[in-house]
Amino acid sequence: MIYKVDLTSREAQVIYIALSSLHWVGADGEADRSIRQALEKKSMKKLGLSLHDHLTDIGAIDGSKKPDIRTLAEELADTKRSKACLS
Repeated sequence: MIYKVDLTSREAQVIYIALSSLHWVGADGEADRSIRQALEKKSMKKLGLSLHDHLTDIGAIDGSKKPDIRTLAEELADTKRSKACLS
């Protein structure tokens, strides 16, 4: 089942902070990564700002890894480029 939810900026921040404060593993870890990635993408698209960077700057989260918002194609292209540079 897929849920489509409209969130205010503050609601998105609260969810991001809550997910970032716990260590998730397995399927829960994948869900955490997916949700934080979606929130980061929406923030970048609507505001042009990284939600993760904003929350880190104001001290709301600390030590949490920033989600990678690149598409699979972008990740593959970056990997190929970095391997080419090393050769």
